[in-house]
Amino acid sequence: MNYNVTSRSRRPAWAFAVALLGLLSANAHALSYNGRIDLVQSTGANSTSVRYYISAQGLSVFATGVNEAILRDAFFRKANVSISYQPMDCPNGTLGTCGSLTLITVHALNLP
Repeated sequence: MNYNVTSRSRRPAWAFAVALLGLLSANAHALSYNGRIDLVQSTGANSTSVRYYISAQGLSVFATGVNEAILRDAFFRKANVSISYQPMDCPNGTLGTCGSLTLITVHALNLP
């Protein structure tokens, strides 16, 4: 009876590679935008979320807490930002594409 050690040891490595690829592709669903924010809007009297609108892409990004404060400062200073967002259903009849903010980078070179 022959026992092939190499073929059995390759299976776990192959399965690990497929599982890792699946996890990495889950993060690939996040989308991104680079540029300036055109509009800031409160989403309601009792809501802690704020809507940031980018007219060039018809994109509404919703942020809360520290992320909201960073985007607000970038908006008022007219700074370019790089954001990453997770797509979501648009609430309350908002048109266009909507997303929940996952990452922010403010480009300090163009801060006045």
